[in-house]
Amino acid sequence: MAAPRASLGALPDELQERLHTVERTTRESPHLLLEAVMSVGRGLELSQVLRRDLGHRSTPGRPRNPG
Repeated sequence: MAAPRASLGALPDELQERLHTVERTTRESPHLLLEAVMSVGRGLELSQVLRRDLGHRSTPGRPRNPG
């Protein structure tokens, strides 16, 4: 099915706009992810989080650090 001529004229502009959107999103994604991680981690004490996290992974028979 052939597309109308008016749409074919707009196609390169629309394609270019979509490519710019993808490029912008791809470039911003790592920054947005880092912002999200920092937002979640704000106010957490690293030593407490590590102690708790590593404490859950202690091997059987080995005493856990009471922290």
